[in-house]
Amino acid sequence: MSESPAAQPAASPIPYEGVPLSEALYQLSAALVAATTRDQVLRAALRCAISVPGAVAGAALMVQGDGLHQAAFEAKQPETVQPGIPLLGAAVLWQGGPLSAVSPAADSLRGRQALYFAQAGSLIAAYPDLGAAAGASAAIVPLLGGERALGALALEFAGPHKFSADERRFLEALAPQVVLALGRVTAAEDLERQVAERIRELETRAASLDAFVQFSELSATLPGVRELAGHAVRVLRSTLGEVSAAYFEPEDGLWRAYVWSGDFAPEVAAVIQAGVPFGAPSYAAAVSSRQPLFVPGWDAAREGVDRTEDYGAGAFYPLFVAGEPCGLLAMGVRGRPDWTERERSVFRAVGNSLNLALERSEAARLLHLRNAELNARTQALEGFASLTRGLALRGDPHLLARRALEVILSLLPPGYGLYYEREAAQDSAAQGSAAQ
Repeated sequence: MSESPAAQPAASPIPYEGVPLSEALYQLSAALVAATTRDQVLRAALRCAISVPGAVAGAALMVQGDGLHQAAFEAKQPETVQPGIPLLGAAVLWQGGPLSAVSPAADSLRGRQALYFAQAGSLIAAYPDLGAAAGASAAIVPLLGGERALGALALEFAGPHKFSADERRFLEALAPQVVLALGRVTAAEDLERQVAERIRELETRAASLDAFVQFSELSATLPGVRELAGHAVRVLRSTLGEVSAAYFEPEDGLWRAYVWSGDFAPEVAAVIQAGVPFGAPSYAAAVSSRQPLFVPGWDAAREGVDRTEDYGAGAFYPLFVAGEPCGLLAMGVRGRPDWTERERSVFRAVGNSLNLALERSEAARLLHLRNAELNARTQALEGFASLTRGLALRGDPHLLARRALEVILSLLPPGYGLYYEREAAQDSAAQGSAAQ
């Protein structure tokens, strides 16, 4: 970014002052090896560059987007600068500008060569729009990384300066060293950034796994849906800290909260207990998509949930069993407008774990009912098998009917059973009957 004159650093001693140019270039190589940031590379390069006799200051103009921006500035000690000579930090010339503009730095990059303005007035003659701020004479050396233009080093001189062949070779040999050093520190910064991102990714995964393990360890022993939901709410709070969490169930066209964390304000708890309409935007969107939904920039009025103005972001995980929505896990955070990737990952893990636990609970319930039916059928079959075994020994049909009634009634709730026979005149109850 461009820097105002007030933001410029104080003039600093130049370590290369009075050193032969060849020795200054050698010392620069050592300084660039030790540099670990772009700013250190550019400042070392400028300190070396303004060791050219007559130079008073230098600036590094670096490409950023479609423009040039001053990234570093160095000047010799004030006592070595003649009064009235404009320094680079204050001159319009060195404050950068569009790459498409007509300016010394932009022209140097387009032409891919250094530009030297030796005679008094030659810089103003070439770029009259610069006016008096252009100084007496200048040198602009492009920084080129292959086909890519990185920026330029611009030097200002106190008076007319005839650039010797050695000075030109010095400045043009300095530029490739700067480019190599910039490439090295950029690669190191990129690697550091990648490592940091990987560490954050691993931390996020670890948090998700921890939440999954916490939920799984206890969920197998919890018998009911709301007990499972309560466990999910506690895991979210213990893992993520300052979040609010609640579990909703559908009832009479509303999503009613039956489990919620203790940090809810009483008025908010009352609202979610009373119920949120099915049509509330985020609730409806989560159920419709069947996917977790994260809502940055929570707006209580827009979302149709009163008393939730303090919340900055919301999250919803729809819970389905046998293809039907049976619940909704919700989470909110105060004081900031969005979720971190870690929070999103943990919420997905807990929501998925809760949905799996609900599916297992429903499967266990259905299995219990199925087992009860099978047991009833088994008892019936055993009873009739016992009845069949006695057919050959029992000649009295009334005794046989009584036995059949006893078997049937043993498989049914308490009640009575009757056996009827048709007589010639009318139907009447047989002598055999049974009660349970």
